[in-house]
Amino acid sequence: MATMLRRKKRTLTDLEQTALRALVEAAKYEIIPLKNARDQAAFLPPGSVVTVTASPSHGIDATFDLCEYLTTLDPLTVVPHLSAHMIADRAKLADLLARAKDLGFTKAFVIGGDPAEQTDFADAYALLTAMEEVGHPFAEIGIGAYPDGHVDIPRDVLAKALHDKERFAGYMATQMCSTRARSGRGWRPHALTASRFRCTSGSPASPTSRS
Repeated sequence: MATMLRRKKRTLTDLEQTALRALVEAAKYEIIPLKNARDQAAFLPPGSVVTVTASPSHGIDATFDLCEYLTTLDPLTVVPHLSAHMIADRAKLADLLARAKDLGFTKAFVIGGDPAEQTDFADAYALLTAMEEVGHPFAEIGIGAYPDGHVDIPRDVLAKALHDKERFAGYMATQMCSTRARSGRGWRPHALTASRFRCTSGSPASPTSRS
């Protein structure tokens, strides 16, 4: 008769419970602009921070349309994703930034995105630079980071990109598969210059997503 082994449950310490509670209470919600996104948005807790992704199959305008809709719900902090490879040129960028200002957005997440379309912006750094030159309403900008590496981009290129983007950003988001140990090994040779930088763990990046 086979013997079933059960892992003994470990009770969390008070410190661990406090940390877990804080992590859950501070969780950000991410929505993809799909057909049912507006229906699902009704389940968002009031006061949540909600980021809206930039989907190549739907276009950047779909991101902003959903962001605009979310402003009509219970008080939410809405954070649009801006993808360098989905914004054709500076004119389109200026339109999006003006729209963000009109909607009262003060946060944004900037990413290179999937290289499906040819645009005036080669990567997130190019987009961030253009945003600074055009002028934007964001008090805080997040950027992508890859402590576990990237299937297409060499580690030294990733490190340089992170350094280049650092001055624009208030935080960086990683793939959720990253661990503290691996993240430390990945970044230690290329330490960031600003201790203000904080790191959050987000959704897994597309294998072809650029920095």
